[in-house]
Amino acid sequence: QALGVYLIGDNPLPMQCAVVKADAKGGKLTPEVAIVDTKDSTLLVSGTVSLADEKMDLTLTTRPKDVSPMTLRTPVHLQGSFDHLQVHLEKKPLERKVLGAAVLALVNPLAALIPLIDFGDKEGAGGCQRTLQRLHDADGPAGARDAKAPRAPEPSRQAAAPGPVRK
Repeated sequence: QALGVYLIGDNPLPMQCAVVKADAKGGKLTPEVAIVDTKDSTLLVSGTVSLADEKMDLTLTTRPKDVSPMTLRTPVHLQGSFDHLQVHLEKKPLERKVLGAAVLALVNPLAALIPLIDFGDKEGAGGCQRTLQRLHDADGPAGARDAKAPRAPEPSRQAAAPGPVRK
């Protein structure tokens, strides 16, 4: 895909969905859930953003939805201050893919392509709708009940009910 961007140019990739649920304490934001979903992949975000110190330490991980041949996909780390943000690639997944390709190249040069193929997961990667459902489902994971906004009492019932309300 990077070769296609290099040859043809970059096209906008619209988001289909974005979900963020973060815990905010003392000027520090920690996402419990942070997902950006596009037609090609799902981007998951973890880490912290400190508004008090104006620093961030985030990890961006992409889950493809379709088969990608010749991929060197790896998590991206965004670290440092807002003014001097540093971008780092996680090296271990890259090293494993390159080492696997080198070893398989000794067996057969075409076999070196096997570690570079990313088969994707169309069902597992699309996380927005599933995550939204879990956040709104009272029987969902821990913390899901907190994601629901409390219902306002209906005025007609309160006005009609004489005396204390029993539960």
